[in-house]
Amino acid sequence: MASYEPSQETLDNVAFSNFGYYAVVAFLGYEYFITLDMEVALFWKKHTTGAGILFFFNRYYTLLWAVAEAATPYYTSPKRFAFYDCARTVHRSLTVTT
Repeated sequence: MASYEPSQETLDNVAFSNFGYYAVVAFLGYEYFITLDMEVALFWKKHTTGAGILFFFNRYYTLLWAVAEAATPYYTSPKRFAFYDCARTVHRSLTVTT
């Protein structure tokens, strides 16, 4: 099997993309932090409902996925990238958009 060596341009594009992704994760974390008081007042102190479960799943699953993806190194192997692409597709299908 032939080896895969990414070009310098590809590596630069990956680094640039990662910097943008880190900014998005930081913004998402900041938004979660500043709205936590409203979340506590509106969801944590009330009886659990289906809407509340969907809210928590959408809010925290997205945050956990974003942090995990930011902490994961970019895959340069085609076989690993195929697995990563499959996992990303599953994530998109599980995320509830509101």
